[in-house]
Amino acid sequence: MVYGIMKQSGGEIEVSSELGKGTTFRIYLPRSGDTAELPLPSPEIKSVAHRATVLLVDDEDLVRALVREILALEGYRILEASCASEALAVEERFTGVIDLLLTDFIMPGASGAELAASMAARPPQTRVLYMSGYPGETIMTRGALGEGVGILNKPFTAEGLVERVHTVLIAGEQTIRT
Repeated sequence: MVYGIMKQSGGEIEVSSELGKGTTFRIYLPRSGDTAELPLPSPEIKSVAHRATVLLVDDEDLVRALVREILALEGYRILEASCASEALAVEERFTGVIDLLLTDFIMPGASGAELAASMAARPPQTRVLYMSGYPGETIMTRGALGEGVGILNKPFTAEGLVERVHTVLIAGEQTIRT
């Protein structure tokens, strides 16, 4: 996953390992002064983003920070948690409407699907989008998800994340109540 993030950012990773001496990871990122030409989001995406609240749940701090940053830059309001129990506590304290549960599918404790089931009392407009390092077909063949469930495969690009979140919010692929 780190390799995928580095590649999409225009970076590189070098690994060297020597028995008895350890392993060294060298991470090369583009200079921060360089500006990348990113396509501007459409006005439709911006209008959805400026009124949508996303509950982001992932046990990997790096992934959570990256996704939070990308979506916040697009105008989404982000609530976050590192596990299902923390997400339920965030949900309970939050007084507004959560428009999207964006959760890792496999997490310690409870899975993303178990979290979504626990949140079934939320309003019907709450959507679910699972992130997973497993291919969507693998999750489907294990019977873990029904048809029409939103899945975002890791690693993903910033554009892919924004597009998928937008699609799920607009199309309403699945609500927590299914």
